[in-house]
Amino acid sequence: MSQRRSRLSFQGINVEVEALEVRTVPSGSSGHIPAHAADIVAAAHSGSDISPASGISNTHLTANLGSSDPLVKATGMVEFESQTRKGKTSSEFHVQVNGLAANTTFDVKIGAEAVGKITTNALGSGQLELSSRSKDHPLPANFPANLNGLLVTVGGISGKLTAPAPEVHTETKLSATLSDPTGASKLKGEAEFESETEHGITVSEFKVTVKKATPGTTLEVQVDGVSVGSIVVDASGNGSLVLSSHPVAGQSLQIPASFPSLHDGSSIKLGTVATGKLAKSH
Repeated sequence: MSQRRSRLSFQGINVEVEALEVRTVPSGSSGHIPAHAADIVAAAHSGSDISPASGISNTHLTANLGSSDPLVKATGMVEFESQTRKGKTSSEFHVQVNGLAANTTFDVKIGAEAVGKITTNALGSGQLELSSRSKDHPLPANFPANLNGLLVTVGGISGKLTAPAPEVHTETKLSATLSDPTGASKLKGEAEFESETEHGITVSEFKVTVKKATPGTTLEVQVDGVSVGSIVVDASGNGSLVLSSHPVAGQSLQIPASFPSLHDGSSIKLGTVATGKLAKSH
């Protein structure tokens, strides 16, 4: 996709997290890492990836916090990561909340176990970070050994820890050469369709270019018999049509709602002159 990325791009999403005023160590913590908490066996979780060759196992669990009450606007996220390597386990637990009551301390519970506290700032935001490698914020002695499927609760919001769905990345690239099958016209054209889905976002582009067409004419572009736009040929006999799911003013137009689902073998027709069929390209 290195060539295609020059044209298709995903708009970044910037997230700003309010700086926290208070970070609270779980009450009753001695400041030392409890032996059994530091030795959590990550392979016991269903969210684990185990590599026998390297002897390394990894666990990644996440949860979105919220409430079934539509009047509660507070939200949050939880992330747990753990890696066991050569018999040694390193684990981190992170909770971020927003929209809770301001300047208030809340217990962070995993199942029935209170594993720490979050004190919100003036905007109702706060976080808790625990790590088996930290002396200041260690995993407490009552930290559960198996988190998968457990409910995390902070104030009135909660969510269940599960392995995140695998990231789906798909891409399609089709192209076609367009010409007059009778040979009567010297018109030559090309059609390209490129589509990529990444992080749940799909970016698609369809482009048709024409050369040696009759200047001043308008050529309708059809895809599998559906009209998707037209090309106005300039004085040099050239023209193009660019359709995009994320159009840029002056460069492309919005892909119409009627645009058909393209596939290997889809037919392209340019006016009444040129035709071609899309085929997979690399």
